[in-house]
Amino acid sequence: MSENGSADLRRPAEPADIAYRIRRSERARRVRVTVDATGVEVVLPRRAAEREAAAAVRELEPWIRRRIREHRRAEEVVGWGHAGSLALWRV
Repeated sequence: MSENGSADLRRPAEPADIAYRIRRSERARRVRVTVDATGVEVVLPRRAAEREAAAAVRELEPWIRRRIREHRRAEEVVGWGHAGSLALWRV
């Protein structure tokens, strides 16, 4: 975690090569991976080693890549740009 309290962006060793954020949680009991429009987040229990995040990303790589593709397709359909702004179309 960085000095300002925000989650760090990590890149695991090959083969996954997927950028992800790590967030520590007092309430978490197990490693949790979420994928949304902002990217991939791995939530770790407070005492879990960071290598568990990399292991989870490697194990879930096919699912993560599928979810990223689904989010990109949805952004194209809805018209959301990569900067997070809605593209308005006039007909």
